[in-house]
Amino acid sequence: MSYLVIIAVVVILCYLFKQKKLFANPSKRLLISDVQKAKDILNSSGLDSRVKSNQNLGLTFGISNPFTNSDRPYHQDFRKIIVKSIDLNDGEWNRIKNITLKAVNDYSNLDKGGIVEIVPWIQQITLNVVLCGYLGMNVNVDKVINIAPGIINDLWLKSKELNHTKENIEKIMKTKSKLKNLFRSVASEASETPNVIKKISEIARKHFPNVFCSEATNNSLADDLESPLNILIPAYETMWRVVLYSILEIKVRPSLKKDYDNKELNFKEIDDAVKTFLKKPNHSTLKNDSSILWCIIQETLRLYPPTRHIHRVDEKNNTVTIDVEKIHRDPENWGEDATFFKPKRFFNKMNKAHIPFSYGKLKCVAADKFAPTLAAILISAILDRVDDIILGQKTKESLFLKANLPFENNRRAFDKFEVTLTRKS
Repeated sequence: MSYLVIIAVVVILCYLFKQKKLFANPSKRLLISDVQKAKDILNSSGLDSRVKSNQNLGLTFGISNPFTNSDRPYHQDFRKIIVKSIDLNDGEWNRIKNITLKAVNDYSNLDKGGIVEIVPWIQQITLNVVLCGYLGMNVNVDKVINIAPGIINDLWLKSKELNHTKENIEKIMKTKSKLKNLFRSVASEASETPNVIKKISEIARKHFPNVFCSEATNNSLADDLESPLNILIPAYETMWRVVLYSILEIKVRPSLKKDYDNKELNFKEIDDAVKTFLKKPNHSTLKNDSSILWCIIQETLRLYPPTRHIHRVDEKNNTVTIDVEKIHRDPENWGEDATFFKPKRFFNKMNKAHIPFSYGKLKCVAADKFAPTLAAILISAILDRVDDIILGQKTKESLFLKANLPFENNRRAFDKFEVTLTRKS
C-alpha cells in the first residue's frame, strides 16, 4: 500500500469516526412549545447540533450538505453558493414564471377532463419548476417528475421513522440508489451541468480532497458530496407543501360548505393580485403590489409549517424538539382564531411567533425573498390557469367535518385525493 493510500484511508476513517461520534444516541428528549425558549435554543445552537439531529436524513437520502455535514468551512462556502444562486434578477424570475405556466398546462390534464390526484399534481409542477427553472436543466425531465416525488416522499417518511434493522436499511439503500440513478440519467442528457450543482461539486472537492483522490476507497462518501439531491431536497420539499395547502385553502375549503364566508379571502382581490404579480414576478411586486399573495403564503407557512418540528441535540446529547406547529397555532401567540386560515393577519406586520424557516444564524437562506417569491409564482400560475377544483361527493363528505379546522398537516393526509380541474376562461 502506497504512502498516499495510507494517508487517504486515515483521513476517511477520521471523518467517519467524527460522523459516528456525532450520531451517538441521545439520552433525553425535550419538547419545546414556548416561542421564546424555542428562539433562544435556535439562536444558540450551532452546526454540530443541527447535524446530529439530521443523521437519519443523511443516511436515507445519501446527501452531505450543511444539514448533515458539520464541516464549518464547507458549510460557509456552500451557503455562499446558494445565496448567490437564489439572488435572481427580473429576467430570471420571468423565465421561471414562463416555465411554471407551461408546467401547469402540461400536468393539469385540462384537455382530458382535468381529473388529477391533487398531491402528485402539485408535486410534479413544483419539481419541474425547481429542476428546469431554478437549477436550469435543459432536458426533458418527465421521467424524473413522474417517479421521483413518490420516492422522495417515501424516503422522507422513512427518515423520520428510521428502523436500524438490516432488512430496513437494505430497502432504504435500494430506494435511495433508484432515486440517485434517476437524476444521474437526466443529468447525463443535459448539454452541461447546472452551474449551482457544478459549484457545489467544486467546493466538495476543495474541502474533502482525499475523498476524491485516485487512491480513495470510500466512493459512497464522494457520491453523497456531489449528489444534486443536496440542493434539490431543500428546494423542493418545503415548496410543494406550501403550494398544496395554499391551493387547498383558496380553492377547496370554500366548496366544503354552502354558507362559506371568509371575508379575508376576497377572490376578486386575489385574481387582481395574481394578474399584477405575473406581469412582473419578483419579490418587490410580491410585497408591495400584491400583498394578499404575500399574506396567503405567510399564513400557509404559519398554519401548515412544512417543518412541523425542528430538532437539535444539545451539549448533554439530549434531543430538543421545537414544536413549530403548536407555536404557530397557539392562541396566546395568535389570538382565538389561531386555527383559522386568516391571511390578513400578516398585512403590514409580522409576528415574533412566526418561525417556519427556523430562527437565528442557521435560518434558511431562502426564507425572506426566494422561497416566498417562488411560492407566489407557483400559486399564481395555478390560479391563473385553473378556475375551479371540484371534489367528488365522497371526498367532500370525508372533509366536511374539517371544514372549519385546519386540514391535516402530514404527508399522507391527501393520498389518492382525486379532484377535477376546470380551465380558467
